[in-house]
Amino acid sequence: MQLFKALMFFFASMFLSSCGNYLDQKKTEPELDPSTQEKLSSDFSSVNEAVFSVRCVSCHQQYNNYQGVIRELSAIQAAVVSNRMPKSGGPLTDSQKEILFGWIAKGAPDQAGIPSEPNPPVPLEPTWKSISENVIFPKCLVCHNPQGQAKFLDLSNRQIIFNNRNRVFGGGSKFIDLDLPERSYLLQILNDDEEPMPPVWSNIPRLTPDELKTFSQWLSMGLP
Repeated sequence: MQLFKALMFFFASMFLSSCGNYLDQKKTEPELDPSTQEKLSSDFSSVNEAVFSVRCVSCHQQYNNYQGVIRELSAIQAAVVSNRMPKSGGPLTDSQKEILFGWIAKGAPDQAGIPSEPNPPVPLEPTWKSISENVIFPKCLVCHNPQGQAKFLDLSNRQIIFNNRNRVFGGGSKFIDLDLPERSYLLQILNDDEEPMPPVWSNIPRLTPDELKTFSQWLSMGLP
């Protein structure tokens, strides 16, 4: 009984300490006056500087430009509201949320006072621009970036991918085999039914048949 009481006291102390630290952090977080918040929520450049560039683009490089954010805005908003994102460094601060949601409430304009419409999606074709925007950035970069869980295999830009093409992985397969593209390790893990990429636990959709076909064409063409 004494041991049980001691454990209960210990956990209660830890809980209260955590709450105290959280409250201390909230107290030290600077509050934005209405005029500052209005200015920071007025255009994408300001929101990018206050939110996306400092909390998001290390994993989601597509969020460093307006069109990349607009295409995924509903998913971003849901993830921020539920505190699922960012995955590292804790949730956005109250001030950052105010800036982001204030911008969204204004219609998420690119430039202040000018309603903007997203450009149509880049067509799926075997080019770096298309492959990066349709496949790599939304489905791979959350882990395969210089600060991510899979930073040992960085996919953040074409040159890095090309430079790593001759790396050999399990089974002796090259990362990208330009002579025999179908044997490339990259294609093997994308098609692996037992341990697929993106992994099941990530909740990121696997590549569609069209995306896989186009990705394979891109490899066979030498990564144009």
